[in-house]
Amino acid sequence: MPGIKEARGFFYSLLLIGTLVIIASLYSTVWAAPSSGVYTEIPPPVAVPAGGAIKAFTPGAVTSVISPDSRITITIPANSPKEAGFLLYAPKDQGDAPASAPAGLAFGSALFDLTAMDTNGVVGTGTTFQAPIQVSVQYTDVDVQAAEGNPGRLVLYKYDTAMANWSPLTTSVDFVNKTVQTSVSSLSFFALLGQPLPPTPTPTPTATLRPGLPTPTPTDAPPTATLLPPTPGDIAPGSGLLMGLLIAAFIMIAAGSYYLRQTKQS
Repeated sequence: MPGIKEARGFFYSLLLIGTLVIIASLYSTVWAAPSSGVYTEIPPPVAVPAGGAIKAFTPGAVTSVISPDSRITITIPANSPKEAGFLLYAPKDQGDAPASAPAGLAFGSALFDLTAMDTNGVVGTGTTFQAPIQVSVQYTDVDVQAAEGNPGRLVLYKYDTAMANWSPLTTSVDFVNKTVQTSVSSLSFFALLGQPLPPTPTPTPTATLRPGLPTPTPTDAPPTATLLPPTPGDIAPGSGLLMGLLIAAFIMIAAGSYYLRQTKQS
């Protein structure tokens, strides 16, 4: 009967809709959960060095790695990672630096290495981020001393492995919170360095007349150059003389040509 068929169709439609709702609920609560938070729950794949820190990151989530002494903070924006992984922070000493400080600069108290690895602990070679990550370092009195008393001369440097030298990073200084910040898209060995103050210019000494010597007066005329007559063999004609010679030569040539023409005609 038509009524029974319509009722069965309505019942099957409700059953299908209910089944789809249950599947969607299961996906959002169970299946989708690992993609957004599984990497923050699994244990680190490598041992964390003393004084170091490690944190999982994943696309779509903001991640912050903070050193145990709270001096170093690395913030990874949600749009920075290309894929899920771990960021390892390892504190270092001056003896661990891959190279000495650039000429004229001094190491501060903050030296550290940042390493990215996948979820299995495999270190990525040349790991880069899609958007820069932020590195913040809280400076101390030791750092200010390295900058000769001026924290505004503190600069974060990153070691460039390919070029085998230190590269300065654009660094901003927060004098209120005593921190320096920079943004980077790749990881390496970092160091906080102090720039020395520029040398004080030496004033030019002024001449002092000894007693008894005459004081020059401003009316003294400067020496003037004296023209000497040309020595034998020298030729120093002016432009007027040259022009006159050219005109005379032209007239003589024209006159000679006219005389020859008249002689031939006669």
